[in-house]
Amino acid sequence: DLMTEDEIRMIVARWRVARSLAAGRTYRQIEEETGLSSRTIARISHWLRHGEGGYRLLLRQGEARKV
Repeated sequence: DLMTEDEIRMIVARWRVARSLAAGRTYRQIEEETGLSSRTIARISHWLRHGEGGYRLLLRQGEARKV
């Protein structure tokens, strides 16, 4: 009850974009895979590089779990 289904879907999509960007995928590839606009992808890219570090923290934690 914390979020609506649409909000949950958007968080999942944003996380997928962040992982794809970190893996070096292009905006075009990510657009085709997710259906999100290049503007949304660019916004997530900006947050990934210049945000408060939430995406980077989760990406690092994900990498640590793979080891």
